[in-house]
Amino acid sequence: MFMGRRRSSVFSCSSGVNSPEIAMRISGNIGDDFFDRFSGLQTKSHEYTIRADKEASKDKVLPGSTTSAAVTVPGARRQSRVGSATSSSEELEELYVEVLYTLKHKIGQQTAADHHQHGSQQKAATAAAAVKTTFNDELLQFAQAAFGIDNARHVRLLSKANQEKPPKVVLHITVVEARDLEAKDANGFSDPYCMLGLIGHKSRKHVDLTSTPSQDNAMTDEGKDWRARKVSLYGKNRSKSRKDCTNNDVILEQLPAKFIRATTVKKATLNPIWNESFHMIVDNVNEDVLHLDIFDQDEEYEVMDAVKNLKNVQGIKGLNRYFKQIAQSARKSAADNVDDFLGCTDIKITDVPSIGIDKVFNLCSRSNNKVRVQGTIRLRLGLATREDKDQGNNLSDFIQHRDLYLIFMKSEIKKYKSSLEWTGEMSSEAETILHQHAIQGDLTDLQEAACMWNALIDTHVTTYRLDSLVLFQALKHLDSLWVANGLSPEAEEVTAEAVGAFKDFALASLDRQSYYFPMKVPSATRQLESLLKCLRLLYECKLFQRFFPLEGTFHDAIYDSVKTSALEYYHSTRQRFMNTAKSASEALSMDEFSSLIAAVCYDIRSQFRVSDKIFSTFKIKYYAITMAELDRMIAEDLDMFPVLQHTSDCGKIMEDRDPYAALRDDFFTAPGTSLGKEEPNGEIFVLFFALNDFVHLCRHLTPEERSRLVLKNFHDRFIFFVLQWFSYAKVAAKRKMKAWVEKDKVSRTESAVRYSMSVVEATNCISAFDKFVVDLKWPDEEQRCILMCKLINDVAEIEAYFSEITYRAFKDSGWTEHELLEVNDDLCIAVNNMEIMRTHIAELPNLLGYFELTKQFRESPDPALAKFGQECDAILTQSLANGEKMLTERIVKALEKLTKKMSVEIAGHLSLLIRDPTHSVDALTTPILELMDVALSSLYNAMLKANFLRFLEILWHSLLDQILATTLTNRSKEPMNFINIYQSLSLFIEYFRAGEKGLPKEIIEGERYYSVKRKIFYYQLSTPELIDTFLVEAVTVQTEAKKPHMELIHAREVIPMDTNGLSDPFVVMRLLPVRLFGTTHTAKTAVVKKSLDPEFNETFEFQVPVESCMKDCSVIHFALMDHDLMFQDELAGEAFLQLSRMPGLRGEQTKNFTGLREVTLAMLHPSMMNKGILADIIDVLKCREQKDGLDFLATLFVE
Repeated sequence: MFMGRRRSSVFSCSSGVNSPEIAMRISGNIGDDFFDRFSGLQTKSHEYTIRADKEASKDKVLPGSTTSAAVTVPGARRQSRVGSATSSSEELEELYVEVLYTLKHKIGQQTAADHHQHGSQQKAATAAAAVKTTFNDELLQFAQAAFGIDNARHVRLLSKANQEKPPKVVLHITVVEARDLEAKDANGFSDPYCMLGLIGHKSRKHVDLTSTPSQDNAMTDEGKDWRARKVSLYGKNRSKSRKDCTNNDVILEQLPAKFIRATTVKKATLNPIWNESFHMIVDNVNEDVLHLDIFDQDEEYEVMDAVKNLKNVQGIKGLNRYFKQIAQSARKSAADNVDDFLGCTDIKITDVPSIGIDKVFNLCSRSNNKVRVQGTIRLRLGLATREDKDQGNNLSDFIQHRDLYLIFMKSEIKKYKSSLEWTGEMSSEAETILHQHAIQGDLTDLQEAACMWNALIDTHVTTYRLDSLVLFQALKHLDSLWVANGLSPEAEEVTAEAVGAFKDFALASLDRQSYYFPMKVPSATRQLESLLKCLRLLYECKLFQRFFPLEGTFHDAIYDSVKTSALEYYHSTRQRFMNTAKSASEALSMDEFSSLIAAVCYDIRSQFRVSDKIFSTFKIKYYAITMAELDRMIAEDLDMFPVLQHTSDCGKIMEDRDPYAALRDDFFTAPGTSLGKEEPNGEIFVLFFALNDFVHLCRHLTPEERSRLVLKNFHDRFIFFVLQWFSYAKVAAKRKMKAWVEKDKVSRTESAVRYSMSVVEATNCISAFDKFVVDLKWPDEEQRCILMCKLINDVAEIEAYFSEITYRAFKDSGWTEHELLEVNDDLCIAVNNMEIMRTHIAELPNLLGYFELTKQFRESPDPALAKFGQECDAILTQSLANGEKMLTERIVKALEKLTKKMSVEIAGHLSLLIRDPTHSVDALTTPILELMDVALSSLYNAMLKANFLRFLEILWHSLLDQILATTLTNRSKEPMNFINIYQSLSLFIEYFRAGEKGLPKEIIEGERYYSVKRKIFYYQLSTPELIDTFLVEAVTVQTEAKKPHMELIHAREVIPMDTNGLSDPFVVMRLLPVRLFGTTHTAKTAVVKKSLDPEFNETFEFQVPVESCMKDCSVIHFALMDHDLMFQDELAGEAFLQLSRMPGLRGEQTKNFTGLREVTLAMLHPSMMNKGILADIIDVLKCREQKDGLDFLATLFVE
């Protein structure tokens, strides 16, 4: 800012004016008092939550999952198995002997490489495992370790196993199909059938060694030489007769067979499908070979007919002789021909894997015959120890197999830190033993799956908690294999017991879901989801429906478990927070109850919301069920506090939704209560915060579900205590503010802004009010609006009290008795304190989110709600306005004291602007600007920006008042004396604007400024110029006026001037100003008696120079008078017609009055001459007392 473009201002001494936020960064220390105690209530509630978090974070492992302890679930069934704690040593030894016997008599080839293309993935994995355990010693060591058998017992039991009779091995053969056979018939097809049998070791030593091996059938290095010696069940080539046979042919003819079977004939096909099964007893697993021939049927008498007679043959010798007969003569026609040979294949029994084989074999020719052969045949082979798979006669094998699973599972699980880490996979040794036992026990796939399931459930229920996904996969596999009557009744009973045990165990685990599946443990989510999947599959699977046909649905079972889980959770949590000396039926203390609810809310957020996502995938409304149960139980405990049953008139007022009640002094004061006299109980509010948090968590429920909650209106129990807090807090705040102001200290900060600690403590006190309401999060939104109205009203009252005691302390400091620049701190601290308080309270509605809350009411289509919102806004606006008005008035009043001191010195310099017109305006205003600089330089950094600008505004208005006062004091001076003071206004404006850093233009150039400027401007005009200005302004004022009109022809709505309510009007006309037209141009109309709407219809002519009429100040003055016989005529009003606007003056055609028109003028009442611009000019003319001015005023009838 400059003074005359050459002087810097105090405004440019700093980078910018500070803001109130500087003060608000200081954190006051209220001390251990009421506000301290209540400001920590919400923190205390959070401490309960943190405590619950720490307790929930102690264990990161699911209960029962460690291998050092067994799982225990109350209410779940238990089974006793071999290998469990309740099994006997004898039972364990018998099972161990069974394992030793199984290993001694292993059957099947142990190579898995050939079995990956066919069969299940599980069987391929089993075969792969078998590769790793080629030697029995490794398997024996594994079994001994798994059973926990010492060496001495092992030797004894091994001897016992060696004494057992070896089992019979049975080869199961399924001829599935053949593909791409040679066409032997004229129709381009063949009629194929198969003959197959087992060839013993003694027959192979006579086999011809000269034939060439087939590349496709060479399975092992050991078998390559043998594979080169192909034989046929016919024993000779089709093209030779008996007499042509060589020595080798004779040997082939005598080839014995242990068993011969034939398939049916498939007519006219090259791709026959049989799917026919056969069972053959294997005498020597290591030596026997399965041989298969395919022939094309040619004659009526078939080999099949001869084969049918095999049932009449008894003994191996008779069978060999009969097969020999078939090989020599059967199927021989009249042309001495036999059936066409289509191919053959040989499979060594030792090449059949223990898991079986499902493979396509290439057909090949006999070694002594060059017959063309093509095509493949698919065979499914398996080994067992019985001829038929009698599912009803192997229960002991079924039980043993289950117990083996049980022992091996526990052995595998012990390798892991947590049983949940076990994925269900067995070691290669365990897989081999189990597989061999299943083969030797002739167990079906279904029986194996049932044994595995039973063992898993026994382990899961009685010993270790297993991964639910392992159980799910095992159950899914069992269900996929399940067929009606696939198990014996005894085996079904055992399996049904396991199914029931798992169901009971799983539901019992879900009954305590928060304990067994804590969501803080990373694996709990997957375990819970897998268990629910397993349970759902259990309820839907065929075996469950067979065992439990009357059981309810999965949904019903889980619904009941969720309810039970909520009940169990609440009671266990309640017991944890209850004093150990109390019984479970006793009431909790309020602190214990608050801690309990805080823990419940923590678990809802950390566990129940997560659990709800899992249960929702199963169409179970877990969250709604749990919250309903918790709501009911919390409500029951809440009813045990008699103090919360208090009811008073305050509740009724809140129910009436009357926001104006918040402004009454007796707001919510109930008969017999002591609001404002007793400090509220803090524990009650801690409980409220906890309950409100719980109800807030219910927002995720549907409206219908929320409507059924018992605690939906819990806040009604706490209304009295909230209002008690308001009343007591208001009294406490005033008491503490008074104490703070009395012992006030200046705040020492890096900022130069001056304020004291009392305002810091006061704003913290106000913050406690709004924090209290914000923390309440009152559930009922309409009641919350009322509480906010109450808060704002109380805070405004506290605000006014603070401004009063601050201003009083400022006055008592004696500042007004000292010199201007000695005690500026007192003033700055006082006004800054009040401004900080004002700013803080002005932000309250935004901090409270008030307007967002009431917006929904104001915009509601319901008229009652809309009115409610408008009333709340009106109350808040009025309360804030009252508080701000009080503070602002106090601030202005304090700042005005400073301007009064400054005005004394400024006034002397202003008078020089009028008295000494010979000096320049710059020279005369410099002392004034320097004086203001001295004061402002000490205030600029010490005051808040709002206060500094407020002081500038006060100082500016004070300066304008002094300028005007100085002008009026010297109004008798000549017009030239007022030129300097008029020009000084522009310099003062430049100073106070300070290059956009000071006062804004709209404040500086306000109405007061223009009024002062206009008056000074008139004082520097000559009297004629004033008269001319008056006439021009009179026309302008007349145009803007809205008063009764008078026409040249008539007048309308004349003011009644006589006692009869009428007037006797007439009009006096003059041409003004007199200096242009003289005094002779005057005319008067006739008097119209007793009329308020007189008709004159008179014409007047004036002879005047046109040049005089062209000036803007040339007018016709109309004075409407009331004629009075007894007294002086009275002025009823005046009007002015500007002559320069008259038609004809600028050459317009006015002949025969065609250019004339009627003109309606607004009539100015005499009172209008006493205010505004016209009054200012009249005042100047009066004070000059010059004749021409006074004559002009006389013309206007102005005294």
